[in-house]
Amino acid sequence: MSIRLFLEAAARLVRRGLMRPGFALAWLASAALLAGVPITPDTTAWAQLEAWPCPAGPGPGEVVVGQGVQGVPMCRGGQGGAPALLPSRFNAVAWHPDYDDFWAVGGYLSRNAAADAAVALCNQDTGGGCTYAFGAENGAIAVARGWDSALWIDDGPDGGSAKRKALRRCNPNNLLPCEVIGTHGSKSGTRRPKNLVLARRVFGAMAWPRSNGDRRMFLATGHANPDDAASAALDLCTRNSPTGDCGVQMSFTSGYVQAFRSQAAATGELINRAISEVSAKRAEQAAQALCKELKEKCFLQGNYDVRSRGLFVLDFEAPLPAAPKK
Repeated sequence: MSIRLFLEAAARLVRRGLMRPGFALAWLASAALLAGVPITPDTTAWAQLEAWPCPAGPGPGEVVVGQGVQGVPMCRGGQGGAPALLPSRFNAVAWHPDYDDFWAVGGYLSRNAAADAAVALCNQDTGGGCTYAFGAENGAIAVARGWDSALWIDDGPDGGSAKRKALRRCNPNNLLPCEVIGTHGSKSGTRRPKNLVLARRVFGAMAWPRSNGDRRMFLATGHANPDDAASAALDLCTRNSPTGDCGVQMSFTSGYVQAFRSQAAATGELINRAISEVSAKRAEQAAQALCKELKEKCFLQGNYDVRSRGLFVLDFEAPLPAAPKK
């Protein structure tokens, strides 16, 4: 390979950020020495080794020395010289199946180091069981939370774009727009949940009698795992239903449960329903959003905190309250 081909190859590597100019010069000098060819510093490829993209054209004291990727002009000269090529910075996110929040670290020089540090930070707070969730290079990560406390994560060049991408992933799975619970940049420090008690997932479940004559729902809340919540709801239903034949119909994670009835405009049929969200207000809004989507009237009933231990019998045959004001 001729020295000119070496020059052109090195210029391409520098433009793509795969080689630093100083290293490229040393590499070319070694190649020239081995080939016995003197390096002439007036070639276009050589000039481009110290060049940088200037899409708006040359600035004060700069000159265009060629074209880069997709025809973007490459400039050199000026008072400041070429922008410094700083090393990449990595951040990483870890999470735990028992928590609806996340842990993050930033400022690391490798992806693996950031991932290991994030998992270690999470395990430090939880006692173990954490896993690596996501990482970014020279950018930001955003985490959104859905109605069931599920976390949706994405990245972008900055916090705003990362938020938009995380919401685009989360929103289609929810009646209401999701909430972004945090962002974290590649150069940021450590990030952990502000309150581990509130971040820990708590479970509830609802059982229904299989008998068509019994329209009640039986709700159990405040349990450490979904199986215990389902057992408590099923036991409550079995003990209070005339037939004792019940099944678990719904499970909830943290947040609030809104009980309501919807009434079809065409038939007048009343349907017993329940829905959950991360707050009491959002649970009400989700119920109303579902009724609007179904084009049915909505009658809100009880609102229940899933985090608080309790057993509740929801009697939908009680007199209906007035329809909520719009």
